[in-house]
Amino acid sequence: MEKRSINPKRLQWCLDHYELSLKELAEDAHIELSTLERAATGEEALSYRELRRLAESCELESLFFTSNGELNGKYATPQLRGAKACLPPHSVDMLKLIMRVERRRDDYEGVLEGLGWQEMLQVEGLPRFSDNSDFASNAAKVRQWLGIKGGEGFDDLRRLVEDRNIMVFLSQHYEGRWKVPEEEKVSKFKGFTLDHASLPVLFVTRHQETEEQAFAMMHGLAHLIMHKGSKVENAETLSFFPKEASKEEEEANMLANCILLPDSAVAGVQAQDFDSLKPEEIKDRLRPICAKHCVSAAAVLARLHRAGKVSAAACQRYEEWTAKQSIEPKPCEHIEEWLHVFGHRYVRTIISAANCRVITGHKAMVYMEADFDTYIELKGWAR
Repeated sequence: MEKRSINPKRLQWCLDHYELSLKELAEDAHIELSTLERAATGEEALSYRELRRLAESCELESLFFTSNGELNGKYATPQLRGAKACLPPHSVDMLKLIMRVERRRDDYEGVLEGLGWQEMLQVEGLPRFSDNSDFASNAAKVRQWLGIKGGEGFDDLRRLVEDRNIMVFLSQHYEGRWKVPEEEKVSKFKGFTLDHASLPVLFVTRHQETEEQAFAMMHGLAHLIMHKGSKVENAETLSFFPKEASKEEEEANMLANCILLPDSAVAGVQAQDFDSLKPEEIKDRLRPICAKHCVSAAAVLARLHRAGKVSAAACQRYEEWTAKQSIEPKPCEHIEEWLHVFGHRYVRTIISAANCRVITGHKAMVYMEADFDTYIELKGWAR
């Protein structure tokens, strides 16, 4: 069997990037340690399958390891470095997920350029504020920019954001490459934002209810509008009553809240007895307004607290109760999982590129991480 050599410097880059030992990488890639040790010296030691497993383990293409050229910023963009800086040390699986999203963004950018659809690359008219703390006025500008009329569900809101050339990815419902890793070091991970000048990215983790997903998405959008740099979110940063206050997170939370829930919607909420209610009773009471505006009950409570209608203690009890609720995946059709993760716009664009022969069918499957049967189903859906 033919053996291949790899560039030792590039292998070392991966070890440094992920903070892994050679033994840990060998175990993750299912390669014998002695084989990888020989490859690390430049010896022709890896089979084609082993090279592929190594590349997949590092969220890179095989060509990365076999190329002799100098590394450039493509593999460690400012956005990736910024997101990595937000993670605790040795958050390997989380960093791989961020790398995976970056790869899909790069693929999508190349497809748009190949199609000549440059108008889908740039974010036009992103709102700018003179005063970040004027949440009601700023939210009205964002609602107008997005085209929010009221009554939209999560999928509608996602498409409005994507129509502004902001990419939105969601985590997977079930086991798979897009399921959020269970890492103790990353407590209640909720998503991240990659602040690119063109095609910025919002990644949102799966929530029990779409209202919570909508809030997390708008929180990321608020960061893109108001703050520079990539962000990683967890339960603490999305909390209205965090243990450690952060001005940027507070601003993002309040702007996201006001985008989804205008002041006029809060004014009519009767909350005189909320301090005496159990969290589940509060949730039931707020269900109509949450459904109408696709906003979480925690966000509504935060607004009621700012209006002096609910105590901070009641809001905190609700947040603590919500954090303990388990997330049960909802059943969905086979291709719905791909549409959920990548979004309608992404899937349609990739399939259009394959139909126009801008990319091959094989590349389309790679870009959507789909096997042949799933690809055929997605093509049928996109007709």
